Amino acid sequence: MYVLILSFEIVLPVLYAVTIWAYGKAFFRGLKSAEQAKTPLLLITLVIHALYIVLRTLILGHFPITSIFEILSLIALT
Repeated sequence: MYVLILSFEIVLPVLYAVTIWAYGKAFFRGLKSAEQAKTPLLLITLVIHALYIVLRTLILGHFPITSIFEILSLIALT
């Protein structure tokens, strides 16, 4: 299960970058494909981030507020 947490730590920044890219393309260029993809990308990213927080809490046995990295991840989700 710890491997799943590590894989989420790699996938989440990529998902956030792709989501920001889609929102940027939709806003600045009016690209139709980006406009259609931005909301589903955001929902997928938020669900995976919430799952990451839950898995991290269950596996490590504490709510993610014990280090600056954990707090920033929780703030990013909110």
